Amino acid sequence: MGGRSINDLNTIVDRTLASSLVAGSISALNYANRLNGLILGVFITAITTVIFPLLSKEFSNNNIDDVKKIMGYGVNLILLITIPAAVGLIVLSTPIVEVAFQRGEFDSTATIMTSKALIFYAIGLVAMALRLLVNRVYFSLQDTKTPMINGAISVVFNIVLNLILVQFMGHAGLALATSIATTIATLLMLYGLKKKIGSLGTMSYLKYGVKSSFASAVMGIAAYLIYRELYSILGVAKLYNLIALLVAVGSGVVIYGILCYILGIEEVKEIIGRLKVRLS
Repeated sequence: MGGRSINDLNTIVDRTLASSLVAGSISALNYANRLNGLILGVFITAITTVIFPLLSKEFSNNNIDDVKKIMGYGVNLILLITIPAAVGLIVLSTPIVEVAFQRGEFDSTATIMTSKALIFYAIGLVAMALRLLVNRVYFSLQDTKTPMINGAISVVFNIVLNLILVQFMGHAGLALATSIATTIATLLMLYGLKKKIGSLGTMSYLKYGVKSSFASAVMGIAAYLIYRELYSILGVAKLYNLIALLVAVGSGVVIYGILCYILGIEEVKEIIGRLKVRLS
């Protein structure tokens, strides 16, 4: 049972419980999950698709150390992409939903409901992405049983948390429950992998994550302030809102890249180095 299948199952559970809430709850969860899944579908699936055959090849050659190195590279790339993406989805949730969906029957109330769900889905984005990669690692080790069991555990956690959080937070609680359940399941998967193949270099992941988180926090504050300032200057028209959002996102990407370079994140330094070569 793969990471995407688990996400789909959790989404079905969320929708079922949301059907008993106020009108628009199911739609809010659907639209928010679509935006969150866009990051997973476009970026993370591409990374795991490229890495999987490399993992399988090294395992078939009994090179566990190389399996760990390839996995480590994949984890770093995922952290590099998903941490700032999650921060961006959280701080710019309302304008993102407005630009993407607000038209016709999708009114301002629907935007507010969807943006709330998006914030709480985004909290689990990093764990969802890591889960996709870790599943691939297990598959490369010819272990399909562990991901299946872990998937069942994730669904159970999600149902229990849904029943608790929906009472206090409504549809937003369903999104948060999914994020928490996925995070717990991902941590269990990593722990099981450590027992299976030995040390994973967790401290290096944590250091990388801290650097990316710091850069993402600064990026998020800057992007939010830039958007708010442009929005107040340009006005509320859809085109101007889109321009303000694009400028804020573009500025955030640049700020994040610069901070990652200063903090010595190797993947970013490598990308910038290649750009310098091309430009020269």
